[in-house]
Amino acid sequence: MDTLLELLKRNPDVMEEYKEMNYKNEDPKIIREIEKNKIELDLFHEGKKIVKNKKEQGDLLENYIISLIKTVKIFEFLHNKRTSGNEIDILLKLNDKGKKLRALNIIPRWVQDYIVIECKNYSEKVGITYINKFHSLMNMTGVNLGIFATYKGIRGKEKSGWQDAYGLIKKINLVHHTSHFKPLMIDLDFNGYEKFQEEYNFIMWLDKLHSKIAFDLKSEEEFFKVESHENQNDIFNIISKDKNEIFKKNFSY
Repeated sequence: MDTLLELLKRNPDVMEEYKEMNYKNEDPKIIREIEKNKIELDLFHEGKKIVKNKKEQGDLLENYIISLIKTVKIFEFLHNKRTSGNEIDILLKLNDKGKKLRALNIIPRWVQDYIVIECKNYSEKVGITYINKFHSLMNMTGVNLGIFATYKGIRGKEKSGWQDAYGLIKKINLVHHTSHFKPLMIDLDFNGYEKFQEEYNFIMWLDKLHSKIAFDLKSEEEFFKVESHENQNDIFNIISKDKNEIFKKNFSY
């Protein structure tokens, strides 16, 4: 029986397609760019780097996120696109290679054709207002996968409950999980970026976060699952009968 290598050698087209399956970008320049951007971001939050204005402050986080995304070769950047009322920090489009790899289940099926990323490089945790605005942006543009990136994190996360910004993200993901429009919002912060550097693979990193969210959603669905009550049919019939009698009484001639 021919080995895989022999088959590939005899079929150059298949060989090229097989090579494409390696979607990681292993260029050392990308790793250096990530590390450089991370250092500049950290220095700013340590008070050791001065920025001229808010845009330059925001660019520090945005540039870092962009360099993380470059660790895979399946996206086209459409960032800094304006909608009628908002500027989108980073807009990604899955390229043809990415779509092929998704069809082959080499990258996860849940990865969408478009991903919108909002970056908030603030010196404090971000509140619920910005999550609401980002959710509105996702609804308005029809993008089903959104990443809300911060440095300090979002409010309410330390409580791991339903409070503030963290609670709103959980509600958004839970409510839409069973609907036709199924947006998924992932929040990233400093701790997430540190974990990324164990992998240097944007898709594998996101897939781990997605798996955690999916597990949480399943747990929440079980918690909020509506169980049938043994008397529900009897009560329904009593109420229906009473309503019919009221109707007959009011409209009888």
